[in-house]
Amino acid sequence: GCYQDIFDGVYLDSPLAFTFGPQMVKAICKSCCDLATDDNSTRPFIDLHMCVDRPERFVKPMADAGADRFIFQWEAMGDDEGSGRLDPAIKLAAEVASKGMRCGVSINPSTDVEEIYALLKTGLIDLVDILAVEPGFGGQ
Repeated sequence: GCYQDIFDGVYLDSPLAFTFGPQMVKAICKSCCDLATDDNSTRPFIDLHMCVDRPERFVKPMADAGADRFIFQWEAMGDDEGSGRLDPAIKLAAEVASKGMRCGVSINPSTDVEEIYALLKTGLIDLVDILAVEPGFGGQ
């Protein structure tokens, strides 16, 4: 598969935390499709870790670009810990599914994993990504 970190420079307020958007994802997906067999069985699965502010803005563009899984950052779902993030996260995961993508959730190493239990119980999430380092501090 192909795992891509997408940073918008807003969620992580740093000019170094800016990567690329739907146009580059589309180009990557096209390149992967060009390498695939006729039945697409060898096409790499495209995972996107969306470490962005208001990730719902990117669901349709990334689905249209060809992404297979949209992994959103739990902490980007609001300032409140735990239950304050749950309703927006469920709404986002349902939107991701409605666009034909699978959905994952990513949490920071400092976040208590119990915060996402209720989200996981919805059945909308098929992957949990527990980061090894706090976002924005690559190379630790």
